[in-house]
Amino acid sequence: MLNLHLSHRVRPFVRAALPVLMAAGVVAAPATASSVGGPDATAKQAAGDHPPIFSHVSYADAMNANKSDGKILVVKATAAWCGPCKMMDKTTWRDADVVKFMNEKGVAIALDVDEHPQDAQTLRIRAMPTMIAFRNGKELDRIVGYKSAQELLAWLNGVEKGETGASRLETRLKQPREGDGAMSMQERMEFASDLVDAGRLDDATEEYVWLWNNMVRVQPSMTGVRGSFLVGSISALVAQHAPAMKRFAEIRDEVETRLRGENKSWNDLSDWLCLNEATQDADRTLAWFDRIKNDEDAGATLERFAFRIEPLLKQNGRWADYGRVIKNPVERVKRSHTQAKFMAGMKPPGLDENTARQLVEHAWQNFRDESGGVYSAMLASGRSEEAARVAQEALRLDDTPETRIALVKAALSARQASAAVKSLLDPVQGHEDEVGALREELAQQMGPGVN
Repeated sequence: MLNLHLSHRVRPFVRAALPVLMAAGVVAAPATASSVGGPDATAKQAAGDHPPIFSHVSYADAMNANKSDGKILVVKATAAWCGPCKMMDKTTWRDADVVKFMNEKGVAIALDVDEHPQDAQTLRIRAMPTMIAFRNGKELDRIVGYKSAQELLAWLNGVEKGETGASRLETRLKQPREGDGAMSMQERMEFASDLVDAGRLDDATEEYVWLWNNMVRVQPSMTGVRGSFLVGSISALVAQHAPAMKRFAEIRDEVETRLRGENKSWNDLSDWLCLNEATQDADRTLAWFDRIKNDEDAGATLERFAFRIEPLLKQNGRWADYGRVIKNPVERVKRSHTQAKFMAGMKPPGLDENTARQLVEHAWQNFRDESGGVYSAMLASGRSEEAARVAQEALRLDDTPETRIALVKAALSARQASAAVKSLLDPVQGHEDEVGALREELAQQMGPGVN
Protein backbone atom coordinates (compact mmCIF):
# COMPACT_ATOMS: atom_id res chain seq x y z
CA MET A 1 0.00 0.00 0.00
CA LEU A 2 1.04 3.61 -0.47
CA ASN A 3 3.04 5.24 2.29
CA LEU A 4 0.82 7.97 3.71
CA HIS A 5 3.78 10.01 4.91
CA LEU A 6 4.25 12.02 1.71
CA SER A 7 5.26 15.64 1.44
CA HIS A 8 2.53 18.07 0.44
CA ARG A 9 4.44 18.72 -2.79
CA VAL A 10 4.46 15.08 -3.88
CA ARG A 11 1.01 14.17 -2.57
CA PRO A 12 -1.05 15.87 -5.32
CA PHE A 13 0.79 13.86 -7.96
CA VAL A 14 0.10 10.61 -6.13
CA ARG A 15 -3.56 11.56 -5.82
CA ALA A 16 -3.72 12.40 -9.51
CA ALA A 17 -2.33 8.97 -10.35
CA LEU A 18 -4.82 7.12 -8.14
CA PRO A 19 -6.94 5.78 -11.03
CA VAL A 20 -3.88 4.08 -12.46
CA LEU A 21 -2.62 2.91 -9.05
CA MET A 22 -6.07 1.43 -8.40
CA ALA A 23 -5.85 -0.48 -11.65
CA ALA A 24 -2.47 -1.76 -10.52
CA GLY A 25 -3.91 -3.03 -7.26
CA VAL A 26 -1.76 -0.67 -5.20
CA VAL A 27 -4.80 0.94 -3.57
CA ALA A 28 -8.47 0.05 -3.28
CA ALA A 29 -10.79 1.55 -5.86
CA PRO A 30 -13.40 3.93 -4.38
CA ALA A 31 -16.99 3.53 -5.49
CA THR A 32 -17.89 7.21 -5.51
CA ALA A 33 -20.46 8.87 -7.71
CA SER A 34 -17.68 10.11 -9.95
CA SER A 35 -16.04 6.70 -10.30
CA VAL A 36 -19.13 4.63 -11.04
CA GLY A 37 -18.81 3.92 -14.71
CA GLY A 38 -15.12 3.33 -14.23
CA PRO A 39 -11.90 5.18 -15.05
CA ASP A 40 -11.91 3.22 -18.28
CA ALA A 41 -15.49 2.94 -19.46
CA THR A 42 -14.39 0.75 -22.41
CA ALA A 43 -12.97 -1.94 -20.13
CA LYS A 44 -15.88 -4.31 -19.69
CA GLN A 45 -15.24 -7.65 -18.08
CA ALA A 46 -17.24 -10.52 -19.51
CA ALA A 47 -18.95 -12.92 -17.13
CA GLY A 48 -16.65 -15.66 -18.39
CA ASP A 49 -13.63 -13.75 -17.04
CA HIS A 50 -14.75 -14.35 -13.45
CA PRO A 51 -13.18 -17.39 -11.74
CA PRO A 52 -15.34 -20.55 -11.75
CA ILE A 53 -15.97 -20.13 -8.02
CA PHE A 54 -18.61 -17.47 -8.77
CA SER A 55 -22.17 -18.57 -9.48
CA HIS A 56 -23.86 -16.84 -12.38
CA VAL A 57 -27.06 -15.90 -10.55
CA SER A 58 -28.42 -12.46 -9.80
CA TYR A 59 -27.99 -10.77 -6.45
CA ALA A 60 -31.75 -10.92 -5.86
CA ASP A 61 -31.94 -14.66 -6.62
CA ALA A 62 -28.89 -15.40 -4.49
CA MET A 63 -30.36 -13.49 -1.54
CA ASN A 64 -33.71 -15.27 -1.88
CA ALA A 65 -32.00 -18.66 -1.86
CA ASN A 66 -29.81 -17.67 1.09
CA LYS A 67 -32.86 -17.10 3.29
CA SER A 68 -33.46 -20.85 3.47
CA ASP A 69 -30.37 -22.79 2.33
CA GLY A 70 -28.31 -22.20 5.49
CA LYS A 71 -25.15 -21.52 3.52
CA ILE A 72 -22.82 -18.56 3.67
CA LEU A 73 -23.39 -16.23 0.72
CA VAL A 74 -20.40 -14.11 -0.24
CA VAL A 75 -21.14 -11.12 -2.47
CA LYS A 76 -18.04 -9.63 -4.05
CA ALA A 77 -18.58 -6.04 -5.19
CA THR A 78 -16.36 -5.46 -8.19
CA ALA A 79 -15.88 -3.43 -11.37
CA ALA A 80 -14.28 -4.12 -14.73
CA TRP A 81 -11.70 -1.40 -14.11
CA CYS A 82 -10.82 -2.38 -10.51
CA GLY A 83 -7.19 -3.54 -10.36
CA PRO A 84 -7.34 -5.13 -6.88
CA CYS A 85 -10.45 -7.04 -7.97
CA LYS A 86 -8.63 -8.43 -10.99
CA MET A 87 -5.65 -9.44 -8.89
CA MET A 88 -7.92 -11.38 -6.53
CA ASP A 89 -9.62 -13.02 -9.51
CA LYS A 90 -6.23 -14.23 -10.74
CA THR A 91 -5.03 -15.51 -7.38
CA THR A 92 -7.24 -15.51 -4.28
CA TRP A 93 -10.47 -16.71 -5.84
CA ARG A 94 -8.66 -19.58 -7.63
CA ASP A 95 -6.83 -20.81 -4.53
CA ALA A 96 -7.63 -24.49 -3.87
CA ASP A 97 -8.45 -23.96 -0.19
CA VAL A 98 -10.73 -21.01 -0.92
CA VAL A 99 -12.51 -23.01 -3.62
CA LYS A 100 -12.84 -25.98 -1.23
CA PHE A 101 -14.38 -23.81 1.49
CA MET A 102 -16.92 -22.23 -0.83
CA ASN A 103 -17.84 -25.55 -2.49
CA GLU A 104 -18.52 -27.13 0.89
CA LYS A 105 -20.00 -24.30 2.88
CA GLY A 106 -21.06 -21.38 0.73
CA VAL A 107 -21.99 -19.64 -2.48
CA ALA A 108 -20.12 -16.73 -4.06
CA ILE A 109 -21.40 -14.21 -6.59
CA ALA A 110 -19.76 -11.17 -8.21
CA LEU A 111 -21.72 -7.91 -8.32
CA ASP A 112 -20.52 -5.35 -10.86
CA VAL A 113 -21.26 -1.94 -9.31
CA ASP A 114 -21.48 -0.25 -12.70
CA GLU A 115 -23.98 -2.74 -14.09
CA HIS A 116 -26.02 -2.85 -10.86
CA PRO A 117 -25.70 0.60 -9.23
CA GLN A 118 -28.94 0.27 -7.23
CA ASP A 119 -27.77 -2.96 -5.61
CA ALA A 120 -24.38 -1.34 -4.92
CA GLN A 121 -26.14 1.56 -3.21
CA THR A 122 -28.33 -0.79 -1.16
CA LEU A 123 -25.20 -2.64 -0.01
CA ARG A 124 -23.41 0.65 0.84
CA ILE A 125 -20.43 -0.13 -1.39
CA ARG A 126 -17.72 2.51 -0.93
CA ALA A 127 -14.69 0.78 -2.44
CA MET A 128 -13.80 -2.27 -4.46
CA PRO A 129 -13.35 -5.05 -3.84
CA THR A 130 -15.82 -5.36 -0.96
CA MET A 131 -16.71 -8.86 0.23
CA ILE A 132 -19.96 -9.20 2.20
CA ALA A 133 -21.03 -12.42 3.93
CA PHE A 134 -24.70 -13.28 4.48
CA ARG A 135 -26.53 -16.13 6.18
CA ASN A 136 -30.30 -16.52 6.31
CA GLY A 137 -30.59 -13.26 4.37
CA LYS A 138 -28.76 -11.23 7.03
CA GLU A 139 -25.38 -9.59 6.73
CA LEU A 140 -22.77 -11.17 8.98
CA ASP A 141 -19.63 -9.27 8.09
CA ARG A 142 -17.74 -7.46 5.35
CA ILE A 143 -14.13 -6.75 4.43
CA VAL A 144 -12.73 -4.21 1.98
CA GLY A 145 -9.68 -4.22 -0.26
CA TYR A 146 -7.37 -6.79 -1.77
CA LYS A 147 -7.05 -9.96 0.31
CA SER A 148 -4.70 -12.86 -0.18
CA ALA A 149 -6.06 -16.40 -0.07
CA GLN A 150 -4.83 -16.78 3.51
CA GLU A 151 -6.49 -13.53 4.58
CA LEU A 152 -9.76 -14.38 2.89
CA LEU A 153 -9.79 -17.88 4.39
CA ALA A 154 -9.15 -16.49 7.88
CA TRP A 155 -12.11 -14.16 7.38
CA LEU A 156 -14.37 -16.93 6.03
CA ASN A 157 -13.50 -19.24 8.91
CA GLY A 158 -14.19 -16.43 11.36
CA VAL A 159 -17.56 -15.75 9.76
CA GLU A 160 -18.45 -19.44 10.00
CA LYS A 161 -17.63 -19.39 13.73
CA GLY A 162 -19.74 -16.29 14.28
CA GLU A 163 -16.84 -13.85 14.58
CA THR A 164 -18.51 -10.88 12.93
CA GLY A 165 -17.20 -7.47 12.08
CA ALA A 166 -19.70 -6.00 14.52
CA SER A 167 -18.18 -7.96 17.42
CA ARG A 168 -14.65 -6.96 16.38
CA LEU A 169 -15.70 -3.34 16.12
CA GLU A 170 -17.24 -3.48 19.58
CA THR A 171 -14.01 -4.90 20.98
CA ARG A 172 -11.96 -2.18 19.35
CA LEU A 173 -14.35 0.52 20.54
CA LYS A 174 -13.53 -0.55 24.08
CA GLN A 175 -9.79 -0.24 23.56
CA PRO A 176 -8.13 2.78 25.19
CA ARG A 177 -7.30 5.59 22.83
CA GLU A 178 -3.99 6.25 24.54
CA GLY A 179 -1.48 4.31 26.60
CA ASP A 180 -1.13 0.54 26.92
CA GLY A 181 -3.21 -1.41 24.44
CA ALA A 182 -4.01 1.62 22.29
CA MET A 183 -3.97 1.50 18.53
CA SER A 184 -1.50 3.59 16.57
CA MET A 185 -2.91 6.65 14.88
CA GLN A 186 -2.71 4.89 11.50
CA GLU A 187 -4.63 1.91 12.91
CA ARG A 188 -7.16 4.27 14.47
CA MET A 189 -7.74 5.92 11.07
CA GLU A 190 -8.33 2.50 9.53
CA PHE A 191 -10.70 1.64 12.40
CA ALA A 192 -12.68 4.83 11.77
CA SER A 193 -12.91 3.88 8.11
CA ASP A 194 -14.13 0.39 9.10
CA LEU A 195 -16.89 2.02 11.16
CA VAL A 196 -17.99 3.96 8.09
CA ASP A 197 -17.95 0.78 5.99
CA ALA A 198 -20.13 -0.89 8.62
CA GLY A 199 -22.63 1.96 8.49
CA ARG A 200 -21.87 3.02 12.09
CA LEU A 201 -21.61 6.66 11.15
CA ASP A 202 -22.20 8.12 14.62
CA ASP A 203 -19.35 6.03 16.04
CA ALA A 204 -17.20 6.96 13.05
CA THR A 205 -17.93 10.63 13.69
CA GLU A 206 -16.70 10.33 17.27
CA GLU A 207 -13.52 8.58 16.12
CA TYR A 208 -12.76 11.19 13.48
CA VAL A 209 -13.44 14.03 15.91
CA TRP A 210 -11.03 12.45 18.39
CA LEU A 211 -8.42 11.91 15.68
CA TRP A 212 -8.72 15.50 14.50
CA ASN A 213 -8.31 16.86 18.02
CA ASN A 214 -5.62 14.47 19.26
CA MET A 215 -3.71 12.79 16.42
CA VAL A 216 -0.74 15.17 16.33
CA ARG A 217 -0.56 15.49 20.11
CA VAL A 218 -0.24 11.72 20.46
CA GLN A 219 1.93 11.18 17.38
CA PRO A 220 3.55 14.39 16.06
CA SER A 221 4.83 12.64 12.92
CA MET A 222 1.20 12.42 11.69
CA THR A 223 0.95 16.19 11.06
CA GLY A 224 1.05 15.76 7.29
CA VAL A 225 -1.44 12.88 7.36
CA ARG A 226 -3.84 14.93 9.49
CA GLY A 227 -3.84 17.77 6.98
CA SER A 228 -4.33 15.54 3.95
CA PHE A 229 -5.62 11.98 4.22
CA LEU A 230 -7.55 12.56 7.45
CA VAL A 231 -9.18 15.65 5.92
CA GLY A 232 -10.17 13.58 2.89
CA SER A 233 -11.72 10.88 5.07
CA ILE A 234 -13.65 13.44 7.08
CA SER A 235 -14.90 15.06 3.89
CA ALA A 236 -16.19 11.69 2.66
CA LEU A 237 -17.97 11.13 5.97
CA VAL A 238 -19.66 14.53 6.19
CA ALA A 239 -20.90 14.13 2.62
CA GLN A 240 -23.11 11.25 3.75
CA HIS A 241 -23.79 12.02 7.42
CA ALA A 242 -25.36 15.32 8.43
CA PRO A 243 -24.44 14.99 12.15
CA ALA A 244 -20.77 14.68 11.16
CA MET A 245 -21.09 17.80 9.01
CA LYS A 246 -22.59 19.64 11.99
CA ARG A 247 -19.81 18.53 14.36
CA PHE A 248 -16.96 19.53 12.09
CA ALA A 249 -18.62 22.79 11.11
CA GLU A 250 -18.85 23.60 14.82
CA ILE A 251 -15.15 22.78 15.27
CA ARG A 252 -14.36 24.99 12.28
CA ASP A 253 -16.41 27.84 13.72
CA GLU A 254 -14.58 27.56 17.06
CA VAL A 255 -11.28 27.88 15.22
CA GLU A 256 -12.62 30.87 13.29
CA THR A 257 -13.55 32.56 16.57
CA ARG A 258 -9.95 32.19 17.74
CA LEU A 259 -8.70 33.63 14.45
CA ARG A 260 -10.77 36.74 15.09
CA GLY A 261 -9.22 37.17 18.54
CA GLU A 262 -5.79 38.17 19.79
CA ASN A 263 -4.39 34.67 20.32
CA LYS A 264 -4.64 33.39 16.75
CA SER A 265 -1.85 31.21 15.38
CA TRP A 266 -0.56 29.70 12.17
CA ASN A 267 -1.89 26.34 13.35
CA ASP A 268 -5.36 27.82 13.77
CA LEU A 269 -5.31 29.20 10.24
CA SER A 270 -4.09 25.87 8.89
CA ASP A 271 -6.85 24.04 10.77
CA TRP A 272 -9.48 26.49 9.53
CA LEU A 273 -8.45 25.98 5.91
CA CYS A 274 -8.41 22.20 6.39
CA LEU A 275 -11.84 22.22 7.98
CA ASN A 276 -13.25 24.35 5.18
CA GLU A 277 -12.06 21.61 2.83
CA ALA A 278 -13.43 18.87 5.08
CA THR A 279 -16.85 20.55 5.27
CA GLN A 280 -16.76 21.24 1.52
CA ASP A 281 -16.98 25.00 2.01
CA ALA A 282 -14.55 26.32 -0.59
CA ASP A 283 -16.42 29.62 -0.81
CA ARG A 284 -15.35 30.46 2.73
CA THR A 285 -11.68 30.01 1.85
CA LEU A 286 -12.00 31.95 -1.40
CA ALA A 287 -13.75 34.83 0.40
CA TRP A 288 -10.86 34.95 2.89
CA PHE A 289 -8.37 34.95 0.02
CA ASP A 290 -10.18 37.86 -1.64
CA ARG A 291 -10.06 39.85 1.59
CA ILE A 292 -6.31 39.56 2.03
CA LYS A 293 -4.86 39.12 -1.46
CA ASN A 294 -4.15 42.84 -1.94
CA ASP A 295 -2.65 43.38 1.52
CA GLU A 296 1.06 44.10 1.48
CA ASP A 297 1.54 41.91 4.55
CA ALA A 298 -0.31 38.91 3.12
CA GLY A 299 2.53 37.58 0.99
CA ALA A 300 3.98 35.26 3.63
CA THR A 301 0.54 33.91 4.50
CA LEU A 302 -0.39 33.20 0.90
CA GLU A 303 2.96 31.56 0.23
CA ARG A 304 2.68 29.39 3.33
CA PHE A 305 -0.75 28.09 2.39
CA ALA A 306 -0.41 28.19 -1.39
CA PHE A 307 -0.79 24.40 -1.66
CA ARG A 308 -4.31 24.73 -0.20
CA ILE A 309 -5.33 27.89 -2.05
CA GLU A 310 -4.01 27.11 -5.53
CA PRO A 311 -6.29 24.09 -6.25
CA LEU A 312 -9.35 26.20 -5.43
CA LEU A 313 -8.20 29.02 -7.71
CA LYS A 314 -7.60 26.60 -10.57
CA GLN A 315 -10.89 24.78 -10.04
CA ASN A 316 -12.74 28.09 -10.18
CA GLY A 317 -10.87 29.37 -13.25
CA ARG A 318 -9.29 32.25 -11.36
CA TRP A 319 -6.09 32.23 -13.37
CA ALA A 320 -5.00 35.79 -12.63
CA ASP A 321 -5.27 35.17 -8.90
CA TYR A 322 -3.50 31.85 -9.31
CA GLY A 323 -0.68 33.67 -11.09
CA ARG A 324 -0.21 36.16 -8.27
CA VAL A 325 0.45 33.43 -5.67
CA ILE A 326 3.11 31.59 -7.70
CA LYS A 327 6.51 32.86 -6.64
CA ASN A 328 8.93 30.84 -8.79
CA PRO A 329 7.06 29.64 -11.87
CA VAL A 330 10.07 28.16 -13.68
CA GLU A 331 11.13 26.27 -10.58
CA ARG A 332 7.55 25.02 -10.32
CA VAL A 333 7.86 23.50 -13.79
CA LYS A 334 11.20 21.91 -12.94
CA ARG A 335 9.82 20.40 -9.74
CA SER A 336 6.79 19.11 -11.62
CA HIS A 337 9.11 17.40 -14.10
CA THR A 338 11.07 15.76 -11.28
CA GLN A 339 7.86 14.50 -9.72
CA ALA A 340 6.65 13.16 -13.05
CA LYS A 341 9.86 11.19 -13.44
CA PHE A 342 9.40 9.82 -9.93
CA MET A 343 5.83 8.74 -10.65
CA ALA A 344 6.77 7.28 -14.03
CA GLY A 345 9.48 5.24 -12.35
CA MET A 346 7.18 3.64 -9.78
CA LYS A 347 7.13 -0.15 -10.03
CA PRO A 348 4.43 -1.48 -7.70
CA PRO A 349 4.51 -5.27 -7.20
CA GLY A 350 2.40 -7.18 -9.67
CA LEU A 351 2.14 -4.28 -12.12
CA ASP A 352 1.25 -5.56 -15.57
CA GLU A 353 2.70 -4.03 -18.72
CA ASN A 354 -0.45 -2.23 -19.79
CA THR A 355 -0.99 -0.64 -16.35
CA ALA A 356 2.68 0.31 -16.15
CA ARG A 357 2.31 2.15 -19.45
CA GLN A 358 -0.80 3.93 -18.17
CA LEU A 359 1.07 5.00 -15.03
CA VAL A 360 3.87 6.51 -17.12
CA GLU A 361 1.38 8.30 -19.38
CA HIS A 362 -0.51 9.61 -16.35
CA ALA A 363 2.69 10.91 -14.76
CA TRP A 364 3.65 12.88 -17.85
CA GLN A 365 0.12 14.19 -18.30
CA ASN A 366 0.35 15.55 -14.75
CA PHE A 367 3.52 17.40 -15.72
CA ARG A 368 1.89 18.86 -18.82
CA ASP A 369 -1.23 19.90 -16.93
CA GLU A 370 0.85 21.57 -14.22
CA SER A 371 3.05 23.34 -16.79
CA GLY A 372 -0.01 24.50 -18.70
CA GLY A 373 -1.64 25.78 -15.54
CA VAL A 374 1.45 27.77 -14.53
CA TYR A 375 1.82 29.10 -18.07
CA SER A 376 -1.78 30.32 -18.30
CA ALA A 377 -1.56 31.78 -14.78
CA MET A 378 1.46 33.84 -15.77
CA LEU A 379 -0.33 35.09 -18.87
CA ALA A 380 -3.53 35.95 -17.01
CA SER A 381 -1.67 37.83 -14.26
CA GLY A 382 0.25 39.97 -16.78
CA ARG A 383 3.59 38.22 -16.22
CA SER A 384 4.18 37.66 -19.93
CA GLU A 385 7.98 37.42 -19.76
CA GLU A 386 7.77 34.77 -17.08
CA ALA A 387 5.10 32.98 -19.12
CA ALA A 388 7.56 32.79 -22.01
CA ARG A 389 10.23 31.36 -19.71
CA VAL A 390 7.78 28.80 -18.34
CA ALA A 391 6.91 27.61 -21.85
CA GLN A 392 10.59 27.55 -22.79
CA GLU A 393 11.48 25.45 -19.72
CA ALA A 394 8.57 23.04 -20.20
CA LEU A 395 9.65 22.44 -23.79
CA ARG A 396 13.31 22.11 -22.82
CA LEU A 397 12.29 19.31 -20.47
CA ASP A 398 9.71 17.67 -22.73
CA ASP A 399 9.42 19.10 -26.23
CA THR A 400 6.66 16.86 -27.50
CA PRO A 401 3.44 17.58 -29.38
CA GLU A 402 1.56 16.64 -26.20
CA THR A 403 3.33 19.32 -24.12
CA ARG A 404 2.85 22.01 -26.77
CA ILE A 405 -0.82 21.14 -27.09
CA ALA A 406 -1.24 21.18 -23.29
CA LEU A 407 0.27 24.68 -23.06
CA VAL A 408 -2.05 25.98 -25.77
CA LYS A 409 -5.13 24.35 -24.26
CA ALA A 410 -4.34 25.88 -20.88
CA ALA A 411 -3.91 29.34 -22.38
CA LEU A 412 -7.21 29.00 -24.20
CA SER A 413 -9.00 27.91 -21.03
CA ALA A 414 -7.75 31.10 -19.37
CA ARG A 415 -8.77 33.10 -22.47
CA GLN A 416 -5.18 34.16 -23.09
CA ALA A 417 -4.91 33.50 -26.82
CA SER A 418 -2.10 35.41 -28.55
CA ALA A 419 0.35 35.14 -31.41
CA ALA A 420 2.95 33.77 -28.97
CA VAL A 421 0.56 31.05 -27.85
CA LYS A 422 -0.34 30.27 -31.44
CA SER A 423 3.34 29.88 -32.38
CA LEU A 424 3.68 26.97 -29.96
CA LEU A 425 1.75 24.83 -32.45
CA ASP A 426 4.00 25.62 -35.43
CA PRO A 427 6.45 22.71 -34.98
CA VAL A 428 3.77 20.15 -34.15
CA GLN A 429 3.62 17.28 -36.62
CA GLY A 430 0.62 15.00 -36.73
CA HIS A 431 -2.41 15.52 -34.46
CA GLU A 432 -3.96 17.34 -37.41
CA ASP A 433 -7.54 17.28 -36.15
CA GLU A 434 -6.67 18.45 -32.64
CA VAL A 435 -4.24 21.12 -33.85
CA GLY A 436 -6.76 22.34 -36.41
CA ALA A 437 -9.44 22.71 -33.75
CA LEU A 438 -7.01 24.60 -31.49
CA ARG A 439 -6.02 26.97 -34.29
CA GLU A 440 -9.68 27.68 -34.95
CA GLU A 441 -10.34 28.41 -31.27
CA LEU A 442 -7.24 30.64 -31.13
CA ALA A 443 -8.52 32.61 -34.10
CA GLN A 444 -11.90 33.07 -32.46
CA GLN A 445 -10.38 34.33 -29.21
CA MET A 446 -7.87 36.60 -30.92
CA GLY A 447 -10.46 38.15 -33.22
CA PRO A 448 -10.32 39.08 -36.92
CA GLY A 449 -7.14 40.57 -38.29
CA VAL A 450 -4.91 39.31 -35.47
CA ASN A 451 -2.02 37.09 -36.55
